[in-house]
Amino acid sequence: MSRHEAKFIKEIIKDVLNKLEPKYLYVPEHLVGMDRLARNIYDFLSTATDDVCIVGIHGMPGIGKTTIAKVVLNQLCYRFEGSCFLSNINETSKQFNGLVPLQKQLLRDILKQDVANFDCVDRGKVMIKDRLRRKRVLVVADDLAHLDQLNALMGDRSWFGPRSRVIITTRYSSLLGEADQTFQIKELEPDEALQLFSWHAFKDTKPAEDYIELSKKAVDYCGGLPLALKVIGALLYRENKDRWESEIDNLSRIPNQDIQGKLLERSLNVFREKQSS
Repeated sequence: MSRHEAKFIKEIIKDVLNKLEPKYLYVPEHLVGMDRLARNIYDFLSTATDDVCIVGIHGMPGIGKTTIAKVVLNQLCYRFEGSCFLSNINETSKQFNGLVPLQKQLLRDILKQDVANFDCVDRGKVMIKDRLRRKRVLVVADDLAHLDQLNALMGDRSWFGPRSRVIITTRYSSLLGEADQTFQIKELEPDEALQLFSWHAFKDTKPAEDYIELSKKAVDYCGGLPLALKVIGALLYRENKDRWESEIDNLSRIPNQDIQGKLLERSLNVFREKQSS
């Protein structure tokens, strides 16, 4: 076999493996209260015009924006030449030259190959536009906080090919001026909040009989914030009533105007502790 033939065969194998590579992202098993909104976003993107279509998902931190974006990407990704989920954009961009790694990830995930090395955002912009403008792609830009972050990844619609789809998640609706449609995620209804809490505190759709009142109190303090409900529920899983009462007492000490912010901070700290243990 000649060197040229061997190289040709390796390229074929690489191409086949890329096509077989799973594109799905992990999402929690129990998506309480999110199915309807995910379906609405999916339907809009599926029936949109042949132009590049941009959808914005906005809401407070911990409300489920990232999860819904993952659900929609999983449903749509096989319709496109390439897909990319750019997570935690705001946090990543705070690092030195942090937008450049995001640009490289966008190119690498869609092209399925190593990209030319560059260390300048402006150079990355040129490469994205040059390499992706004829490709039909699906891109999720998760947790945008500033327009310069979006401009570094998609300066305008011409950077991607016709029928491409872009999903933006952000807590700031003011950043979604160019979106064709926006969707706001609101807090869960009380019955949905109790169900989500129960999945994590009891591994069931409802609380254990002798924990019903305590569960309702915990849910009242968490409000309809999914992240707080999940983490506090997991924190109380298999704990005795004394621990439950102690934790709920701690929750009750948080002023109403501060509860969502404090719960989110607490939830994130508990989550990080569990991840590192």
